[in-house]
Amino acid sequence: MNLESPDTTFHDLAARVTKIEFLLVAERVGREVELLDLLKTIWRRKWLIAAVTVTFAIASVALAFLLPAELLIASAVQWAERIVRKIDGVADGLR
Repeated sequence: MNLESPDTTFHDLAARVTKIEFLLVAERVGREVELLDLLKTIWRRKWLIAAVTVTFAIASVALAFLLPAELLIASAVQWAERIVRKIDGVADGLR
């Protein structure tokens, strides 16, 4: 068996899968994702995308009201300090 030949490798691989899997693989080989297909899929799933977005928005607002303000501010300050330290480290490396 010559493994360097792409046809031989594909057929050897296809022999190991069921007929349905082979048909699915053969259909997708060489197929590129087109932008229009992607947009159609997003449009079909718009309600799912909206539902997930609204769920996380509600959860974040609820969390902001339930947690003490000091904790949120302290977390934001720590996050900002880490970012500044990283930027300073990069700037020091450039000098």
